[in-house]
Amino acid sequence: TPVPVPPTPVPVPPTPSPPTTRTERVCIRDGNDDVEEVSGGLVFDSDALGLPGKIGDDNYRTVGLRWVGVNIPRSSRIVSARIEFTAAEHTSGSNNYYGRVNIGAVQEDSAPEWGGSGGRPSDMYLTVKKEVWPLDREWVQGEKYSSVDIYGLVQQVVDRGSWAPGNALSVVIQRDGLAEYFRVAQSKEGDGVGPCLVVEYVP
Repeated sequence: TPVPVPPTPVPVPPTPSPPTTRTERVCIRDGNDDVEEVSGGLVFDSDALGLPGKIGDDNYRTVGLRWVGVNIPRSSRIVSARIEFTAAEHTSGSNNYYGRVNIGAVQEDSAPEWGGSGGRPSDMYLTVKKEVWPLDREWVQGEKYSSVDIYGLVQQVVDRGSWAPGNALSVVIQRDGLAEYFRVAQSKEGDGVGPCLVVEYVP
Protein backbone atom coordinates (compact mmCIF):
# COMPACT_ATOMS: atom_id res chain seq x y z
CA THR A 1 0.00 0.00 0.00
CA PRO A 2 1.55 3.35 -1.01
CA VAL A 3 2.36 5.68 1.82
CA PRO A 4 0.29 8.91 1.50
CA VAL A 5 2.36 11.97 0.83
CA PRO A 6 1.43 14.88 3.07
CA PRO A 7 0.40 18.01 1.20
CA THR A 8 3.00 20.66 0.75
CA PRO A 9 2.23 23.53 3.11
CA VAL A 10 1.36 26.76 1.38
CA PRO A 11 3.52 29.55 2.74
CA VAL A 12 1.58 32.37 4.31
CA PRO A 13 2.95 35.76 3.27
CA PRO A 14 3.82 38.00 6.19
CA THR A 15 1.36 40.73 7.02
CA PRO A 16 2.83 44.01 5.78
CA SER A 17 3.55 46.55 8.46
CA PRO A 18 1.44 49.68 8.27
CA PRO A 19 3.30 52.73 6.97
CA THR A 20 5.05 54.67 9.69
CA THR A 21 3.81 58.20 10.19
CA ARG A 22 6.46 60.72 11.14
CA THR A 23 6.08 64.19 12.61
CA GLU A 24 8.03 67.26 11.54
CA ARG A 25 7.76 70.29 13.79
CA VAL A 26 9.61 73.45 12.84
CA CYS A 27 9.19 76.87 14.47
CA ILE A 28 10.10 80.35 13.32
CA ARG A 29 13.31 81.43 15.04
CA ASP A 30 14.34 84.38 12.87
CA GLY A 31 12.44 87.63 13.18
CA ASN A 32 12.63 88.17 9.41
CA ASP A 33 10.58 85.03 8.79
CA ASP A 34 7.31 86.26 10.34
CA VAL A 35 6.14 89.52 8.83
CA GLU A 36 3.06 91.71 8.62
CA GLU A 37 2.17 93.64 5.49
CA VAL A 38 0.20 96.83 6.08
CA SER A 39 -0.76 99.16 3.21
CA GLY A 40 1.99 97.65 1.06
CA GLY A 41 4.75 98.07 3.66
CA LEU A 42 6.45 95.27 5.59
CA VAL A 43 6.72 95.16 9.39
CA PHE A 44 9.53 92.85 10.53
CA ASP A 45 9.95 93.85 14.17
CA SER A 46 6.45 93.65 15.65
CA ASP A 47 6.31 91.82 18.97
CA ALA A 48 3.01 90.20 17.92
CA LEU A 49 1.22 89.12 14.76
CA GLY A 50 -2.27 90.43 14.12
CA LEU A 51 -3.99 87.70 12.15
CA PRO A 52 -5.65 89.58 9.34
CA GLY A 53 -8.07 92.15 10.58
CA LYS A 54 -8.67 95.83 10.91
CA ILE A 55 -6.04 98.38 11.87
CA GLY A 56 -7.54 101.74 12.70
CA ASP A 57 -10.40 102.50 10.35
CA ASP A 58 -9.63 100.90 7.01
CA ASN A 59 -6.29 99.07 6.77
CA TYR A 60 -5.90 95.29 6.93
CA ARG A 61 -2.92 93.10 7.64
CA THR A 62 -1.55 90.27 5.55
CA VAL A 63 0.74 87.88 7.44
CA GLY A 64 3.64 85.98 5.89
CA LEU A 65 5.21 83.01 7.70
CA ARG A 66 8.37 81.21 6.52
CA TRP A 67 9.82 78.04 8.02
CA VAL A 68 13.43 77.17 7.22
CA GLY A 69 14.77 73.63 7.25
CA VAL A 70 11.56 71.67 6.70
CA ASN A 71 12.90 68.12 6.72
CA ILE A 72 10.27 66.27 4.69
CA PRO A 73 11.32 64.12 1.70
CA ARG A 74 9.96 65.00 -1.72
CA SER A 75 6.61 63.38 -2.63
CA SER A 76 5.94 62.20 0.94
CA ARG A 77 2.26 61.65 1.67
CA ILE A 78 1.09 64.45 3.94
CA VAL A 79 -1.37 63.15 6.53
CA SER A 80 -2.01 66.43 8.35
CA ALA A 81 -0.46 69.88 8.68
CA ARG A 82 -1.36 72.70 11.02
CA ILE A 83 0.09 76.02 12.12
CA GLU A 84 0.41 76.37 15.87
CA PHE A 85 0.07 79.85 17.33
CA THR A 86 0.45 81.12 20.89
CA ALA A 87 -2.04 83.85 21.83
CA ALA A 88 -0.30 87.12 22.66
CA GLU A 89 -3.36 88.59 24.34
CA HIS A 90 -6.84 87.71 25.48
CA THR A 91 -9.41 88.49 22.80
CA SER A 92 -12.71 89.50 24.32
CA GLY A 93 -15.41 92.06 23.73
CA SER A 94 -15.16 93.76 20.34
CA ASN A 95 -11.97 91.83 19.49
CA ASN A 96 -13.78 88.51 19.78
CA TYR A 97 -16.15 88.96 16.83
CA TYR A 98 -16.46 86.13 14.34
CA GLY A 99 -14.14 86.36 11.37
CA ARG A 100 -12.26 84.15 8.95
CA VAL A 101 -9.02 84.16 7.05
CA ASN A 102 -7.62 82.13 4.18
CA ILE A 103 -4.25 80.43 4.06
CA GLY A 104 -2.27 79.78 0.89
CA ALA A 105 1.17 78.22 0.43
CA VAL A 106 3.88 79.91 -1.62
CA GLN A 107 4.55 77.99 -4.84
CA GLU A 108 8.34 77.82 -4.65
CA ASP A 109 10.73 74.87 -4.37
CA SER A 110 12.34 76.74 -1.48
CA ALA A 111 10.52 79.87 -0.37
CA PRO A 112 12.62 83.07 -0.52
CA GLU A 113 13.04 85.51 2.35
CA TRP A 114 10.43 88.22 2.70
CA GLY A 115 11.31 91.63 1.31
CA GLY A 116 14.05 92.50 -1.15
CA SER A 117 14.08 90.06 -4.06
CA GLY A 118 11.66 87.82 -2.14
CA GLY A 119 8.90 90.40 -2.25
CA ARG A 120 5.89 91.00 -0.07
CA PRO A 121 3.40 88.33 1.00
CA SER A 122 0.79 89.84 -1.33
CA ASP A 123 3.22 89.48 -4.26
CA MET A 124 3.66 85.74 -3.84
CA TYR A 125 2.41 83.15 -6.32
CA LEU A 126 0.22 80.98 -4.09
CA THR A 127 -1.40 77.58 -4.39
CA VAL A 128 -4.68 77.75 -6.28
CA LYS A 129 -6.45 76.04 -3.41
CA LYS A 130 -6.70 78.00 -0.16
CA GLU A 131 -7.84 76.80 3.22
CA VAL A 132 -10.40 78.94 5.06
CA TRP A 133 -9.90 79.21 8.82
CA PRO A 134 -12.89 80.48 10.84
CA LEU A 135 -11.72 82.61 13.77
CA ASP A 136 -14.72 81.75 15.90
CA ARG A 137 -13.07 80.94 19.23
CA GLU A 138 -12.04 83.26 22.01
CA TRP A 139 -8.27 83.28 22.53
CA VAL A 140 -6.70 83.29 25.99
CA GLN A 141 -3.25 84.81 26.40
CA GLY A 142 -0.49 82.19 26.56
CA GLU A 143 -2.65 79.34 25.24
CA LYS A 144 -1.85 77.55 21.99
CA TYR A 145 -4.25 77.42 19.05
CA SER A 146 -3.96 75.48 15.81
CA SER A 147 -5.12 76.47 12.36
CA VAL A 148 -7.33 74.36 10.15
CA ASP A 149 -5.64 71.41 8.47
CA ILE A 150 -3.51 72.65 5.55
CA TYR A 151 -2.20 69.23 4.48
CA GLY A 152 -3.28 69.83 0.88
CA LEU A 153 -1.21 73.01 0.68
CA VAL A 154 1.91 71.36 2.07
CA GLN A 155 1.37 68.39 -0.27
CA GLN A 156 1.45 70.69 -3.30
CA VAL A 157 4.79 72.14 -2.19
CA VAL A 158 6.59 68.87 -1.35
CA ASP A 159 5.39 67.40 -4.66
CA ARG A 160 7.25 70.08 -6.62
CA GLY A 161 10.06 68.79 -8.81
CA SER A 162 12.92 70.50 -6.99
CA TRP A 163 11.62 70.26 -3.43
CA ALA A 164 14.24 68.72 -1.12
CA PRO A 165 14.44 68.07 2.63
CA GLY A 166 15.74 71.17 4.40
CA ASN A 167 14.07 73.62 2.02
CA ALA A 168 12.00 76.58 3.22
CA LEU A 169 8.21 76.63 3.10
CA SER A 170 6.04 79.74 3.38
CA VAL A 171 2.36 80.52 3.78
CA VAL A 172 0.40 83.74 3.42
CA ILE A 173 -2.61 84.47 5.65
CA GLN A 174 -5.12 86.97 4.31
CA ARG A 175 -8.48 88.40 5.25
CA ASP A 176 -11.36 86.40 3.81
CA GLY A 177 -14.10 88.98 3.73
CA LEU A 178 -15.44 88.63 7.27
CA ALA A 179 -12.34 89.37 9.35
CA GLU A 180 -13.23 92.78 10.77
CA TYR A 181 -11.35 91.99 13.97
CA PHE A 182 -8.41 89.71 14.54
CA ARG A 183 -6.57 87.37 16.87
CA VAL A 184 -3.11 88.37 18.10
CA ALA A 185 -0.38 85.71 18.08
CA GLN A 186 3.14 85.72 19.47
CA SER A 187 5.89 86.54 17.00
CA LYS A 188 9.58 85.67 17.14
CA GLU A 189 10.32 89.12 18.57
CA GLY A 190 7.65 88.83 21.24
CA ASP A 191 8.17 85.31 22.54
CA GLY A 192 11.55 84.15 21.24
CA VAL A 193 9.79 81.59 19.04
CA GLY A 194 7.27 82.37 16.35
CA PRO A 195 4.45 80.19 15.00
CA CYS A 196 5.25 76.52 14.40
CA LEU A 197 4.43 74.25 11.48
CA VAL A 198 3.49 70.73 12.60
CA VAL A 199 3.26 68.12 9.83
CA GLU A 200 2.47 64.42 10.01
CA TYR A 201 3.64 62.53 6.91
CA VAL A 202 4.51 59.13 5.49
CA PRO A 203 7.87 59.16 3.64
